Amino acid sequence: MNMHKLLLVDNDPIRRTLTRYAIQEVYESEVKIHELPNGYEARDDILEINPDLVFMSIDMQDMDGVDAAIEMEKRGYNNPIILWTAKQSFLYEYQKTDTIRILDRNPKSYVLLGEEPNSKMAIETLKESLGEPANYNQQSF
Repeated sequence: MNMHKLLLVDNDPIRRTLTRYAIQEVYESEVKIHELPNGYEARDDILEINPDLVFMSIDMQDMDGVDAAIEMEKRGYNNPIILWTAKQSFLYEYQKTDTIRILDRNPKSYVLLGEEPNSKMAIETLKESLGEPANYNQQSF
């Protein structure tokens, strides 16, 4: 069994908690989850934590998820970064900027969540990104 390190970055503690619980329900002891409340801390701590995968909100104050992802890449982080947002207007807002390249790097790097976190979509994206089947628990969803 491989232990994977994940980083959840979201300024909403409830969304972080719901996402962590959903991941832990499916992956049980296969993951170690780190949590950070903003893009600045993610940028500053990314190499020290060195996660296999980052789930990060786009909609954060101060440094949003797109800017944080770009800064993390500049610092040498090359593992997948999955960006999420509850805003339906995200693609329209970002399509005319050079930050759309974050989405072009990996077709699974953008997850659009509804107003409530879509745990099933997040778990499926996580499974694909890690390339390993999870210990799926039917009661998780």
